Amino acid sequence: MIILIVLTICLICSFIFKKTARTESEKDTAKILICTFETLICLCFVTIAIMSFHTKSMCRQYKASEITIDLARLKENYDRIGVMNVINDNNRWLVSMQYYNRNGFDLWIPDEVDNLKFMK
Repeated sequence: MIILIVLTICLICSFIFKKTARTESEKDTAKILICTFETLICLCFVTIAIMSFHTKSMCRQYKASEITIDLARLKENYDRIGVMNVINDNNRWLVSMQYYNRNGFDLWIPDEVDNLKFMK
């Protein structure tokens, strides 16, 4: 969110710079700045959409892994090391996403991540 705010402020400053520009080269520089900041803002929105879709997909995979592990534990013959590796990977991903969701990337990461619990 901070990134979008900074880019928007820079874009507004570029428009002001274009209005107050005296020479043709200053106006050209302002046009380049405006195009650059508009492009960066568009890339941020595309990144938000992609990250949101990816995180939602990973949440579904997390839930599917949790169900699969619960079913595997009901059987006596299952690979404990393999299951522990899957649990470790999923919990590491969850910790990472929850951290970034709380610290500055709230807009990028859906709140669905906060509802997930650690696998045991």
